[in-house]
Amino acid sequence: MMSSGHFKTSHAGTFICVKHSSIINFTMIAKNYPHGYLIMNLNRDQQPESLAIMKWIKSYPFVLSANLHEGSLVACYPFDNNPQQEHGLNSPCPDDIVFKKLARSYSFAHPTMHLGKPCNSAKRGFPDGISNGAEWYSVSGGMQDWNYLNSNCFEITVEMSCQKYPLTAELPRYWLDHKNSLLTFMEQVHTGVKGFILDDKKDGISNATISVKGINHDLISAADGDYWRLLAPGKYDITVQADGYGPETKAVDVTEPWAAQVNFTLKSANLPQLAPDEELGKDEKLAYTYI
Repeated sequence: MMSSGHFKTSHAGTFICVKHSSIINFTMIAKNYPHGYLIMNLNRDQQPESLAIMKWIKSYPFVLSANLHEGSLVACYPFDNNPQQEHGLNSPCPDDIVFKKLARSYSFAHPTMHLGKPCNSAKRGFPDGISNGAEWYSVSGGMQDWNYLNSNCFEITVEMSCQKYPLTAELPRYWLDHKNSLLTFMEQVHTGVKGFILDDKKDGISNATISVKGINHDLISAADGDYWRLLAPGKYDITVQADGYGPETKAVDVTEPWAAQVNFTLKSANLPQLAPDEELGKDEKLAYTYI
């Protein structure tokens, strides 16, 4: 769990953010990543904590994560910014359908989030309790965008409470409100497609590229050749390729509730495929002819 230091100087029960943090030189840890259509003060330079998180994320084959905030009641998904840097403009990522499914899995397991009611009359509501990040407000350098573009991990941002800093006495109620949502969301890691990418000796192939036709976002296999690819239900053509091997494509039917198990076996591309008599050397072929 990562916690931003501004909670140390906050006031419990308030609805607004205290603009101070004892961590990362007054930089918000969730908005300090090297991605965005516009480089801003928040993400121009990465602080040590952000660099450590980036290294950690790329060191493990994470599949799914949630960034937990307060200040509203909504589940947001990438992208967090748009080229215009304007609030209210939808900025979908290639896996927009998957992310909407993930966000709804959280909001509909919550007692009220899925109703989409605003926190007060001055704020907008969110249909189904979900929103594209940039459509709510555009921010450059968000953690969920960096995760999506630089790792295999699909991350959403959950705003858990209209109160920015809830009172300690209210925390048990928030836990009860969000417990089923958190569990339901974590279950989504078992959806889509999973399996192993192997060579003809049944050894795992790491760093193989997994591509889904029609979705411009590739993933890579883990150290043992295992992979996990979140997808919404539907029919897909999935292609796997790796250096030194020929590609393989399979048609996959993804259904609920569990992930389809699909393994790939790649053939080495280093040696030409020879006809049976061509597999013999010159001397062996002569001997074979006169036997």
